[in-house]
Amino acid sequence: RTDDLFRIFCYSSMSNKRYEKGRQFENYVSNLIAEFGFYVVRAAGSKGVFDLIAVRRGLVYGIQCKYDRRLSKLERERIITAALEYDIIPLLAYVKNHRVYIRNLFTNADKPIRKYFRR
Repeated sequence: RTDDLFRIFCYSSMSNKRYEKGRQFENYVSNLIAEFGFYVVRAAGSKGVFDLIAVRRGLVYGIQCKYDRRLSKLERERIITAALEYDIIPLLAYVKNHRVYIRNLFTNADKPIRKYFRR
């Protein structure tokens, strides 16, 4: 999996590189979370607050995928507002040292994705 992540994101084509890289990362994160038994929906085109919504055992997670971990203050405010209004756990998925990490935006705690979503 680590090799796949590196290959996908480091060697993507130059045309629409940022969009394609982001879309591929969203799909990659979605597939990883689904492996842990979640029902995952991707917001095509990322027009909403969250890129992914994941549901399991009555808990709803709103996930913003940022390969480079950059989240603007406005994006963060929109995510927190939506999370509070709709009782969603807000998460940021990002890459560090060729591994996917999850940051809980309520607590700012970071964990590798496999530790965050284990069964």
